[in-house]
Amino acid sequence: MDNLEVVVTFANDEKLYIKQDAIIFPVRLVEHKNEIFCSTSEPIVLEEEMHHSEGLIPALTSVFALNEFFFLSEEGQTNRTVYKTGSIVSLEQRKQQKAGIGRFF
Repeated sequence: MDNLEVVVTFANDEKLYIKQDAIIFPVRLVEHKNEIFCSTSEPIVLEEEMHHSEGLIPALTSVFALNEFFFLSEEGQTNRTVYKTGSIVSLEQRKQQKAGIGRFF
């Protein structure tokens, strides 16, 4: 399958470009002794989770449906953005673009 990326569009019209070799860190809310905490789940390597005919969409929809937040791994990262899955409006899968507007991972 060609190099794929998914364009994630949020409710505020921000776009996030996720490449097929991205590592996603799901974050979910967990309750412990009547208190709620955020906890990261096992990271998802998209390339390892790619569906043979549907590409990246099945893995991403599973991660987004089961978790409240997520962030992406980036080499040498000092700042981190955590995204709320509930604000996702759409996912569009396409061949990776060489240039464009938005964040690339």
